[in-house]
Amino acid sequence: MRRRDTTSLALWHRTVNILSFAALLLPVFLSDHASAQTAEKSAIFSAPLRTIEQDAQRSRSWLLAQDYERNGAIDRAAEIYATLFQEDPRHQGYYQGVLRTFTQLRRFDQLVPLIERRLAATGELQTRAELGKAYYRSGDETKARAVWNEMLAGSPAAAAYSFVGAAMVENQLINDAVQVYLQGRRSLHQPGAFVFELASIYGARKEFEAATDEYLRYLSSNPRQLPFIQGKISELLTVEEAMPRVAASLSAALPHFKPPILIHRLLAAVHMQAKDYARALEAFKTVERLQLTGELDKTTPGSELYNFAEQAREAGAQVSAAAAYQAIASEIPASPFWLPAQFGLAQTLQARGHYAEALQAYEKVKARQPSSPWAMRAWFQEGEIYFTHQRMIEKAVAAFSKVYEKYGGEPEQVEAIFRLGDCHLALNEFTKAAEWYAKARGGASSLVQDKATYRLARLEFYQGRFRQTQKLLDTISGAPEPAGRDESMVNDALEMQLLIDAHLADSSGALRRFAHAELAAAQGRPAAAVDTLKSLLADFSKSSMSPLALFTLGARYFELGDFQQALMTYQQVVKEHPADMRTDRAIMRIAEIYENNLKDRMLAQQTYERILSEYPKSLFLDDARQHIRRLSEKPAPVMN
Repeated sequence: MRRRDTTSLALWHRTVNILSFAALLLPVFLSDHASAQTAEKSAIFSAPLRTIEQDAQRSRSWLLAQDYERNGAIDRAAEIYATLFQEDPRHQGYYQGVLRTFTQLRRFDQLVPLIERRLAATGELQTRAELGKAYYRSGDETKARAVWNEMLAGSPAAAAYSFVGAAMVENQLINDAVQVYLQGRRSLHQPGAFVFELASIYGARKEFEAATDEYLRYLSSNPRQLPFIQGKISELLTVEEAMPRVAASLSAALPHFKPPILIHRLLAAVHMQAKDYARALEAFKTVERLQLTGELDKTTPGSELYNFAEQAREAGAQVSAAAAYQAIASEIPASPFWLPAQFGLAQTLQARGHYAEALQAYEKVKARQPSSPWAMRAWFQEGEIYFTHQRMIEKAVAAFSKVYEKYGGEPEQVEAIFRLGDCHLALNEFTKAAEWYAKARGGASSLVQDKATYRLARLEFYQGRFRQTQKLLDTISGAPEPAGRDESMVNDALEMQLLIDAHLADSSGALRRFAHAELAAAQGRPAAAVDTLKSLLADFSKSSMSPLALFTLGARYFELGDFQQALMTYQQVVKEHPADMRTDRAIMRIAEIYENNLKDRMLAQQTYERILSEYPKSLFLDDARQHIRRLSEKPAPVMN
């Protein structure tokens, strides 16, 4: 029992000693372990820090290179781009910088190894094509073609043909590029491939038929892209000689192109761009007919013809516009465009001076929908024909009265009130005229009020009551400017005020005679106005009214269609009153008569040039320049 206890005690002492020794070694072990961990952590974090700093330095260098390049220091930019590229040949920005700057500096020999390194890193097809370009530009065409041919060997992707073709175009190897694109089309079994590349080349070489065929090749597979192709063909037509050739190419494609409506649409657009409205009309008629058969998506019946008619009328091609309107009115009676088309037909007839036919056309509008806005406009236009062109004042009163009584609240109703006042003025019924103008003066719009006040002032002026005229005019010119005010009305009022102020004290007799002449003109009696003005010039030859009376006499001769007499009268203004405020305007009138009425382009241009040389402060300078520019260019005739 005692021996067992002694053994246990010895074992216990050995264990304690071991533990004590371990305790002595533990701090040393922990210290070494901590040092090892610190070293490991330092290694882990120091590498990313170095990478971040390198990236930041590269970014700074790249920005510096771009700055040099923008400021024209291409040499310095190229050096930095090249250094960055050597460090990271896969970086797209560095590589493009090298390409741009070395190409500008024409360092193609140095560029070749750089592109080869990029190619080794990425293997990109585009980079291979650029290698060929660099060889070609360095003068080694053999190597360039070898690179490009290698790209096209075997079974290349479409991108290979695109890159090679583009590289050849950039180096003016146009015929080779065409062959590459055609070869790609055959090899890929894709007849519609490379359409736009080939069309661009053909267009640049003025092979307009071939370019048109390429666009049609695309359109046949993509009929929804008609607007896009129409735009592309429109670009071809910027060259004048292209128009007949493109039109011929489109016509030749008609027998075999499906659906043919697409070709007719393109033909219509070509003829419109050529201002050949007669042919455009035929094309639109065909489009309308095919549209109704459902060849493509159906549109509203009559819409094609109506849109054409509106464009043609706006361009002054009244005959073709009338034919399109007539086609809708007579052939598509159920079209929702029937009323506006019938009204448009009447307007074109009216514009061409066919007043009887225009009146008949307006009657059809009124009969179709008597309460519609179109009927109201028809009544108003009938009144205009009776009043302005046929001088059938009683009928004009009846028409304008119908607008006033039946169509309240419409803008035309207000205009009808003014016209009723004008009609009674033409009948010498001053009291009734004043009543209508006063009725308009009660309107809510300040613009309408000003117009009515001016009409009332004119009535006083015609009757020689100049002080009353001035009082009325003061309410126009002295009023604060409201938003949307018609500036021309203010100017007219000021002009009449200045007329009275300038001449009333000099000769009230001359001013009164001039007022009588103005009344005759307002009543549609230009011949009577001419006689009155001539008597004024004879009886008041020394009056300050002479320049104005002479200028106005020229205007009245023009209204009568006596262009030679108008020309001579305006020339008299220029000769006898060179310092008058209306002289530059008289020169403009002379030039316009030469241009528009006597058709003498040379004399017209010379006369417009007088404005530029003799009246540098004239208000007509811009107008004169525009006329000169137009006359110096070859005019494009409007074909109906």
